[in-house]
Amino acid sequence: MSKCKKGVIDNIVMTCFIGIALIYGVSAVQTYKERSVDRERKSIKSVGYNDDYYYVLKNNDTKEFVDNFENVKLIAYDKNNDIKQEHKLNFSSKEYPMVIENANGLSNWILINDAENQKIMGINTENNETNILLDKTDVEDEVFKIVSYKIYDDKIVYAYHNWKNKTVIAVKDINTKEVVKLLELNEACQNIPLSIYEEKVAYLVDYKLYIQDINTKEIINSGTDFTGPLEIYKDKVYTCKKEENGLNFVQVDFDLNTNIILSNANSNENVYLDNGKIVYRNYFYDADKEKLYKLNEYNSRLKKQVIGDRIYTEVNEYEVMKINENYFEQSLGENIIYKQ
Repeated sequence: MSKCKKGVIDNIVMTCFIGIALIYGVSAVQTYKERSVDRERKSIKSVGYNDDYYYVLKNNDTKEFVDNFENVKLIAYDKNNDIKQEHKLNFSSKEYPMVIENANGLSNWILINDAENQKIMGINTENNETNILLDKTDVEDEVFKIVSYKIYDDKIVYAYHNWKNKTVIAVKDINTKEVVKLLELNEACQNIPLSIYEEKVAYLVDYKLYIQDINTKEIINSGTDFTGPLEIYKDKVYTCKKEENGLNFVQVDFDLNTNIILSNANSNENVYLDNGKIVYRNYFYDADKEKLYKLNEYNSRLKKQVIGDRIYTEVNEYEVMKINENYFEQSLGENIIYKQ
């Protein structure tokens, strides 16, 4: 082989090598950026709002389980001027890991569960004090694992396993400390979606929906073929239902009549209620206006949250909602298309 041909081949090989190195380098940078986004996403969580503020929990450790509470801050965004106020939280004598990722709140309380699912801590947004609102001593020391929980005003509805391998659904009044058992099952159910609104609760057990009155304990109605997370608002329940055309996200009244909000639903998606808006994926149904809306482009890494009259992301923080700019009206029953 001539030196000229060999030189050409060497140059081609070197060019290919450099090209591969550059591609790998860009990929590595992208991966690093994506990982940075993931770390930031896990370290900050929007946890609700009241009349004056939006609230975010920030964990400087960026760990799933938090055991050093000095690194956790409560950030309040003033609704009127968007000024941030950062508050230290007093977690004294509460030295057990908590799961920041599961934090959720409504009105004056933000709830966080511990890593062993035996305690629920509440952060009072009026005075930034922290208290254990629920632990296994509340019900004769019989709680083995808290499965799920939600709060409305000063009442927490929750499901737990006891040491007898039974599942119990109960409501606790934060002020009076009274605990009312609503249902007891002779099995340990691992997943019980539930919700509370005023004096009514709704929950799912083995694809069966129950709607129950807290005061009388009367089961108002129950029906089958329901699945996934759910929310109750006024006299309607919002969840997924198995129907002839597949799984749909539906509105269910207390007589079990259903209206399809979205078709081709996924029961693994999160559903939450915000000021009369039932949010599912990048859609929200305004229950008071009876209209469906869609947020602009969905990003799986930076999921958007509807918070009051804002749209929250970890990058843009609180963006004012503007119709036909960052959200758009849709037809009820729209078929969800999932990106690969």
